[in-house]
Amino acid sequence: MKNEQGRADITYGMLATKGQRFANYFIDGLVTTILAVLALKLNLIFQGNDNITTIESWLPILNNYGFTLYSYAALIIYYGLIESVSGRSLGKFVTGTKVIMRDGTTPEAGAVLLRTICRLIPFEIISFLIGPVGLHDSLSKTLVVDIYRYKTAMRQKDEVNDIGSDDIN
Repeated sequence: MKNEQGRADITYGMLATKGQRFANYFIDGLVTTILAVLALKLNLIFQGNDNITTIESWLPILNNYGFTLYSYAALIIYYGLIESVSGRSLGKFVTGTKVIMRDGTTPEAGAVLLRTICRLIPFEIISFLIGPVGLHDSLSKTLVVDIYRYKTAMRQKDEVNDIGSDDIN
């Protein structure tokens, strides 16, 4: 069945699993942490403070609010850019998932930005324990689908619609 825009309705069977979502969170969290550390290191180099070479010298820097701001900035830039362009972060590429709007269309930059900012809500990750979609999905009206299951269901719906239209003619 298609909605008003001519796209197939999204079903729960098309959504990414909790395992895929956790893998996305883990992989993308690792990427954003690496980006934040690199940005901090570059900033320290530009300030002429490049004597941070051992893990012990990094610990005071990583345990402060400044690094939290670097982490937030890395998260916003990473998700904002990559999901606006492709609908897929590195984690989503690895797990075969993609961000779409609830009507099946590609999310616009505003929806991706809202989705990204909502990730900063404290304990937002817990929302995945409650239901099939997270808080950042609900507020931005987006969904994360398994690409294979989504495309398979779309093909099946198109085949059914093609058969139905042949009967009419």
